Amino acid sequence: MKKKLLLALACIMLASAFLFGFSACSEGGRTGTSVQLNVKYIPDGYVNAEEGERPYYMFTSSSRGRYFYYSKTTDSTWHYTIKFVYKIVGDSLVCFFDSVEYEDDHNGPDVSSDWEAVFSAADRDILVKESFSTVYYSKSIYINENYLDEIPNFGK
Repeated sequence: MKKKLLLALACIMLASAFLFGFSACSEGGRTGTSVQLNVKYIPDGYVNAEEGERPYYMFTSSSRGRYFYYSKTTDSTWHYTIKFVYKIVGDSLVCFFDSVEYEDDHNGPDVSSDWEAVFSAADRDILVKESFSTVYYSKSIYINENYLDEIPNFGK
């Protein structure tokens, strides 16, 4: 009886080890990316801008986030927050409009409901957004606000 109990425990432990090993292998070979939740991703050109005046992306759950934008010219003020739904596809991250909230001082044009943002590369520290058209190409880099501590001289 003791031998059967020991054999059963040994089998259970062996099975657990195999399951743990297989799950670790599948995670290690996984493609895709992740973002850090509830942290601002700030455009590289705005790292020294005042809080409340710099745009940012923030991912609030595994499928939702928000984009804050503020810009003021002599003629208009753009001041709004877009709420979006996002999906990670391979190494890319795609955001789709869900709703928008305008601040009281906003007097610029309305945000279109077909607003979208596509990041060609994304990880916990950096998002890379590339825009192509027949006229121009641009690249924007968004930096996780916590990662800025690791690059203290950037933008100074």
